[in-house]
Amino acid sequence: MRGLEIGSQVIDRKDLAAFLERELAKRPSDWPVYIAADRELGFEDVVWTIEAVSALGAKVILLTPSLRADLGEQSRGRD
Repeated sequence: MRGLEIGSQVIDRKDLAAFLERELAKRPSDWPVYIAADRELGFEDVVWTIEAVSALGAKVILLTPSLRADLGEQSRGRD
């Protein structure tokens, strides 16, 4: 995995924990983290990211095409 795109930033995998700690501290404790993965991304990379977020106590919500449709979002070709 070359990096994680968070918003408009690309974060190195090694920097993810520190980045998440800083960002999650700015939000209410019940604020979920939404994850959308590129179709070409390996399953293990997605699981690794979910585990990194979950380790900090955040709730993870996977943005699937059907969930995006339910939310009224257009898919950006990642799911």
